[in-house]
Amino acid sequence: MVKFNVKLSDSTYRDMSALADLTDGTMADVFREALSIFAWLAKEYRQGNRLMIKRGDELTELLIPSLARTAEEEPAEGAAPPRRRRPNASRE
Repeated sequence: MVKFNVKLSDSTYRDMSALADLTDGTMADVFREALSIFAWLAKEYRQGNRLMIKRGDELTELLIPSLARTAEEEPAEGAAPPRRRRPNASRE
C-alpha cells in the first residue's frame, strides 16, 4: 500500500470526519470510497452516460464540471489520448 498525504480545508476535514463517523469507517475509507465513485463516474462520462438524481417527481442530471470537460476533450478517432498531468510530490 502507498502512503498518500493530502492537505484539506477545515470544512473538508470536518465533512470527512462526519462521513467516517456516519459509516463506522475511517477517514481513509471515506477517501477511498469517494475516489472509487469518482473513478466510476469518470468512466461513465467517457462512455457518454450521465447520472440522474430523482427527487420526488423531479429528475435532475448530476453535473460535475471537471468530468464534463474531459468528455468534451475526447480525442478524434485514431488520435492519441491527451496527456494528463502527473502528480508531483513537491507541489503543494
